[in-house]
Amino acid sequence: MKIAGIRPGSPASRLQISPGDNLLSINGHPVGDQLDYLFHCADEELELVVACGDRTVTHHVAKKYEDDLGLKFGPLAVRHCGDNCIFCFVHQNPAGVRKSLMIQDEDYRHSFLHGNYVTLDNLREADFERIIEMRLSPLYISVHTTDPDLRRRMLRGRNSGELKARMERLLAGGIQMYAQIVLVPGWNDGDHLMKTVHDLAEYHPGVPSVAVVPVGLTHHREGLTGLRRHTPGEMRAVIADSERWRVELSARLGCGFVYLSDEFFLASGTPLPAGHWYEGSYQEENGVGMATAFIDTFEGRRDDLRDEMESRLRHRGSPMRIVACTGNMGMEMFRRHLLGPMEAVGGLEFRAVECSNTFFGASVTTAGLLTGRCFASALGGVDISGADALLLPPNCTNADGIFLDDVRLDEFAVRYPCIVEQGSCDIVADILNVARRLDRAEHRAN
Repeated sequence: MKIAGIRPGSPASRLQISPGDNLLSINGHPVGDQLDYLFHCADEELELVVACGDRTVTHHVAKKYEDDLGLKFGPLAVRHCGDNCIFCFVHQNPAGVRKSLMIQDEDYRHSFLHGNYVTLDNLREADFERIIEMRLSPLYISVHTTDPDLRRRMLRGRNSGELKARMERLLAGGIQMYAQIVLVPGWNDGDHLMKTVHDLAEYHPGVPSVAVVPVGLTHHREGLTGLRRHTPGEMRAVIADSERWRVELSARLGCGFVYLSDEFFLASGTPLPAGHWYEGSYQEENGVGMATAFIDTFEGRRDDLRDEMESRLRHRGSPMRIVACTGNMGMEMFRRHLLGPMEAVGGLEFRAVECSNTFFGASVTTAGLLTGRCFASALGGVDISGADALLLPPNCTNADGIFLDDVRLDEFAVRYPCIVEQGSCDIVADILNVARRLDRAEHRAN
């Protein structure tokens, strides 16, 4: 495995190893990827075999058990999915998207390392053995249904009907699995959903919880299976059903077990659950509990925001002006829980702008799938010339600061005569950070 770098001050930095060398083995075990590296370098006494050009060199390293060896590697290659799911988002991309958005990934290594959801359909015998040997737990599993025939029809993979046997093998090996269900009206809802939830509950605590999310459909489904979104009434029915199951499962398991994504509540006009409803079992990557956590964080820091804004107003004589641009679901949350309290904060003028998805289609309502062009379109008719800052949602760019349509955040920001920042899940901290930036800029100017 090619070494990309060495962390300064680490045990590896004391060796004659350079970026570009190849790590061949650790204590006699071949190293093929980062999981091999992490697993085998946990010992205190290590023998590394490294290829340096035409030479092969053996290094001996003594370190503490908990210390990182200090080698860095390039990105882990992604294994591709062999299924053809009826709701696969990759198949719904508009023409011209970046190549990385067209990759159908299905890799248990990324599930363990990053929480990506996998179907287990492409696991080979060697994969099962490796997962159990290395204790790659927890994994995150796209279940959708436990009915073998229905799962074959929905996922359309060679092994799609073998889910329960595959999960049971991993559970017997001590592997914990978080589950998700993408709910498709007319397919895996109703009695199918009830059966799936209760089947998975039989695996508790090996399966700690199951998240249910509504299917996401773009406007680019030409030639694909005819699917539709949930109506608000159907969402309310799912909420009611899940509450009945949670009462039963709480008595038996000690937890509600099944958790619905925020969209069920926001899109159906139903109040969001309180924080204790989630019992610490947030699956925020699925949008489960993210809105409640956002609101609770805001409520816990309202006094900090009020005190800081009122102090600034006394010293500067003018309020700080913030514009936040968010998606349809985010705007619904703002209307319910944020805009009123923000208006009551002296020294702050807070304005929210709703951004519809012009890239994937208006039916895609989550902020994380908005693009640079979506935000530019939403802000096109909005006068923000007097704003101190424009805040965008926290998850709308990749780690490299690029939107899904390849617009760079720094290039987007130069269009606006104010601070442009990607926010976090703590909007009070975001606003206070803007205040500090303005103070520093004022100090430099004087």
